[in-house]
Amino acid sequence: MLKNLHELILSHNNNYGFDPYVPIYNYLPKTVPSFSVIIPYFETGAIFKLTLKHLYNSIRTVQGYDHNVEFEVIVVDDGSVVEKRAKDIVSTNDWQNLNIIVDNQNLGRTSSRNIGLKNASKEICIFMDSDVLIDTSLIFSALKIHSYNYFKNNRRCITVGFFKFTNSSDPLIKYDLITPSDVQLNDYRLYCTYGPTWIHSEEDKQFVGQSFSIVHETNFFRDWKGNWKAWILPLMAMGGFYAVNRREAVNVGYFNESFKGYGYTETSVPSKLIAKYNDFLIPILSGGSIHVDDKITNISREEKDRIFKIKHDFYYNKFLKLNIKEAEKDILLDVI
Repeated sequence: MLKNLHELILSHNNNYGFDPYVPIYNYLPKTVPSFSVIIPYFETGAIFKLTLKHLYNSIRTVQGYDHNVEFEVIVVDDGSVVEKRAKDIVSTNDWQNLNIIVDNQNLGRTSSRNIGLKNASKEICIFMDSDVLIDTSLIFSALKIHSYNYFKNNRRCITVGFFKFTNSSDPLIKYDLITPSDVQLNDYRLYCTYGPTWIHSEEDKQFVGQSFSIVHETNFFRDWKGNWKAWILPLMAMGGFYAVNRREAVNVGYFNESFKGYGYTETSVPSKLIAKYNDFLIPILSGGSIHVDDKITNISREEKDRIFKIKHDFYYNKFLKLNIKEAEKDILLDVI
């Protein structure tokens, strides 16, 4: 009998065997992996111009090391609001290798990521949100970790970036360049106090009021095996910025479109990559991104908490009960 995803993830050993700072500061790959940046676009509006500006600042850092590096940027517009179409805000003529795809079916972020993945052609796929401003070195840091890990372990990995969650009044938004030292991170994975609205199961109640530094307490995720407090490893991959091997992501059946709307839409691919390939999940510990909260287009905190509780139950009690063959076929459960 095949083990289900949950059992496979809990048995995964994430000790990737090196200091994650080393590939960032002390390693230069012979060749830089080619990469596709995939951005699901959902009613983002004007901030998207800044997203592309800082994305290409980061791409130029990679090109400064390897001017022949192959890359593409794929934006998938879900077509939900005609007045805020990506093509009306930016022009593909202004940005190198930019492709904007409009999905007139408006099937949501999960479908948009899959459309991007199906159109991607490069080795590494970087998924990022359309309201995220990345620092000048983030892409190069991610690519160096992928290259170094494969050299050391002959195994693929998932790299995850961290965020400063902020609003549109943040002075950093006006910066022409955002350097790694500019980003003062407030990401819950680095430090958090477990809140009462975070409870998704009876077992979680014990953690309310406790403070955690998840990345550091798990030795940069190297000591992570099984559950860690209220989390399992794939939940450390947040959709705002993470990178995977494209071929593996395709082989596990893309993102599962059982996940609709807000919440957990990015989690199915990392879950399947860890379950099937034992991919390591490695943090990018230099710099990060500015994640801009737009009150006009974003969901309230109360609504997010309500949705996350539903999605948490769906993820643990339905999706993770699938075996890898079922998950690869994207068996549609009760779609939420």
